[in-house]
Amino acid sequence: MNEPVIDPVLLHLSTTSRQTAQNSLNSEVIPESRITTQETQSNNYNKLQHTALKKLCRERNLKVGGNKAELTQRLLLDDQTSQVPGVSTSSSIFPPASVQDRLDSTAIPAITNIPSSQSDETLNVTFVTEVLQESESLVGYFDQGLESVENHDGEESDEEAEVAAELANATELEVVDNSTTHAAIIWADNFILETRRKGGRQTEMSVLKQWKAWVTTALDTGIIPDMIIDSVHIIEYLKYAATRNLFTTYGAKKTSTSRLSASSLKKIMTMLGRVRRRQEDTDPSLITKRPAKNSRTDDFFRALMVQAQRYRLESADFDITQGTILDSQLRPEQFDEITEAILTKLTQLPSIIKAHFSWTWQCATLNRSDEVVSMTLASIHPYNLPLPNYTYQDGRISATGREVFGVLAMFHETKTAQPGKTEPVYSFALPHRDPLMCSVSALAILLHFMFDQKDLIGCVSNWNWMEGTTWQMHHVVFGKNVNEPMGGDGLGRMYSSFLDFTTVNSTKKTHLARRTMPSKLEEMGVPADQLKNTKSAVALAGFPVGESYYVPWSQVPVPDSLQLKLYPFCEDTLALLRANGCKNQGMMNFLILLQNLRPFFWRVIGAINYRFPKSPLVQRLKILEDSDAKKFLHDWPTLCKQEEHTRHQSLLIEQAFQEKPTQNAFAAVVSEIRDSVALEAFTEQSLTGTNPAFKTPSSFNVNISTPHPRRCHSV
Repeated sequence: MNEPVIDPVLLHLSTTSRQTAQNSLNSEVIPESRITTQETQSNNYNKLQHTALKKLCRERNLKVGGNKAELTQRLLLDDQTSQVPGVSTSSSIFPPASVQDRLDSTAIPAITNIPSSQSDETLNVTFVTEVLQESESLVGYFDQGLESVENHDGEESDEEAEVAAELANATELEVVDNSTTHAAIIWADNFILETRRKGGRQTEMSVLKQWKAWVTTALDTGIIPDMIIDSVHIIEYLKYAATRNLFTTYGAKKTSTSRLSASSLKKIMTMLGRVRRRQEDTDPSLITKRPAKNSRTDDFFRALMVQAQRYRLESADFDITQGTILDSQLRPEQFDEITEAILTKLTQLPSIIKAHFSWTWQCATLNRSDEVVSMTLASIHPYNLPLPNYTYQDGRISATGREVFGVLAMFHETKTAQPGKTEPVYSFALPHRDPLMCSVSALAILLHFMFDQKDLIGCVSNWNWMEGTTWQMHHVVFGKNVNEPMGGDGLGRMYSSFLDFTTVNSTKKTHLARRTMPSKLEEMGVPADQLKNTKSAVALAGFPVGESYYVPWSQVPVPDSLQLKLYPFCEDTLALLRANGCKNQGMMNFLILLQNLRPFFWRVIGAINYRFPKSPLVQRLKILEDSDAKKFLHDWPTLCKQEEHTRHQSLLIEQAFQEKPTQNAFAAVVSEIRDSVALEAFTEQSLTGTNPAFKTPSSFNVNISTPHPRRCHSV
C-alpha cells in the first residue's frame, strides 16, 4: 500500500512487542521488482552528466561534492530512504525507486551512519543559560513537545560542528508505511508537514532518525519492551544520548570526548514529547497505564543538563567567551573590516552582491537569517516614513516634518507560527549614514543583477506581470541561479566565507547582527524595549537619538539617462497594469519600488568605486562599462562634497536658532497685529456710531509655544 508522506515528528506509532518488531524486521524481503527498479534508476543516473547530477543533489539538499560515481551513489541512497513508491517529487526527474527499509505498525528500521543534528533553526525553545538558578524550567521541554507549546523567544544556540552538514544533507521527507492509519490522519499529517518551516523540519527529522536507530537496537537487546515512550524509555534513551560519542558529518563516530550539549538534550526531550503525544492519540489509556513523566525523569533530565554544562566547561578546547556577549560584540573597526571583506575579498560577483545585501539588511532590521532567505519579491514595498524636522533639547519634536523614503518588508511566515494573526511582521530600513552600510542601496544592486544583468524575467518561462503567481514568490536572496531559492545552509556558508577575512571570531555567524546591534542601539539612546519604532529605525541608520536625520549622499542628483538604464521595463509595465484596471496595489508597489531604487544604485556604486576602486563588484557589473556611467563615477566625489557643503550650511542655521528670543519676537509681532485690529475696530465704531462687541479674529489666535525655525529666522 503506497501512502503519502507523514511528518516524521508527528508519527503514528502503535504499541508492539519487542519480539513482534524483531520478527517483522527479520522477515522483510526485498522484492525482485524493487531490485529491478533500483538498477533502472542507477542506469538513468549514469546517463547524466556530472553537472546534472550535482544539480539534482543540490535540489534535494544533498552534498554536491565528489565525482560522478559518488554523486550517483548519493542519489540512489536518497531514493531508497526518502521517496514514496509511486509518488513523484519535484526534486527528481525519474520515477522514485521503492523504499527498502520502511516503518509499519510493528517495526522501526535500523538506520546506520546517522549524524547528529543540533540546528540553530529548530524547536522554538529558549536556551537555558543558568541551569542551577532555573532548574525548574528545564523539565518543561518534554511538556512543550507533549502539549505542542511554542516559545516565541527561540534563539540560536551553541552546537557541535556536525550540525551544518547534517542540515544541508538531511533529506526533505521521511517515509512511514502504516496500513492501519486512517486516511484523514494521513492527510492531516501531510498538511502539517507542508506548513512547517524547512529548517525545523529537517532538524527534527534528523533527531528522530537517531532515536529510531536506537530503538531498533534497544528492542533487540531487551532494553525496552516496545516503542511506547514511558518514563523508563525516556531515562534509557537520555542515558544513551548523553553518553554517546558525537558523529562526524559522514555519520562516523568522533574520537573526541565531547558529548551532546544541553541545547541538544532539550531538542531530544521535545521530540520525545511530540512522539508521545501521537501515541496517546492512538491509545488514550497510556496516560494512566504508562505515564511518561514522574519525579525520577524530571530529576534525571535536570542532572543531565547540569552535567552537560560541566562537560562543556571542562573541555580542553573550551572558549569561555563563546555564546556570550563577548563573542557577539563588534567594535567599530570590525564593521569596516566586514564591509571591506565583502567588497574586496570575495571573488564571485553573485556572492558579493548577496553577502552585501544580507549583512546590511540584518544590521538595519535585525531580521533573522531565515527571514532574509525567505524574503520574496512580493514582500518588499516602498514606504515613506514621517520624521520631524527637528528635536528640542528637552525631547519635544517639531509639529511639522517630512517623509523619508525607505523599504518596508512584510513577513507572514516567521520563526514561530502565529495562527489567526492576519497582519504580518514588519521590518523597515532607511538609507544609512554610511552608503556602504546602506541596505536600501544594496537591495538596488541585488535587484539590478537579477533583472538586468541575469534577466530574471527571461529565466522564467511563464513570467506575466498581470499574474502575480508567476513572479511574486521568487526569492530576493537567490541560490545558484537567480530563479532558484537559496537552499540548505547557504547563507551560513556565505557568512563564514567573508568573516574568515576579519578579526571576528564569533560563532554566531548568521545571527551576528541580531546579537550585536541591540547594544549599539542602547549606546545611541534607544532602550532595549523600543526596538520596533521610528526611533530605532533612525538609530539603525546611524543617527543617535536627538540628532536630525539627514543623509547628504542620498540627495546627490542622478541624471535621468542613467536612471532609465536600470529596470527599463517599469514604466511600460505600470502603464499596462493601470490600463487593464489592476487594483492590486501590492503588484504595482514592487515596480514603484524599482523606480525609487534607481538613484540609490548609482549613488552607492559611486561610493564603492571611490573607496574600493578595484572591487570585483565595480569591475564586473556590465552596466558600468557605459561612458555616462564612467563620467558619473568620476564626478561622484565632487557631487557628494557639494551636498555635504549644503548640509553644513543648514546645520549652521539650526545651531544659531534660539528658541526663547524667537518666541519673544513672534509674540511682539502678534501683539502688534492685535493692537492694529483693535484700532481699526474702534475707528469703525466712531464713524458708524455703533458699539459692537469686540472680538479678535480667529485667524490671529496664534500659538506661539512651538514656532517653526525657518519662519522664525525670517522674523
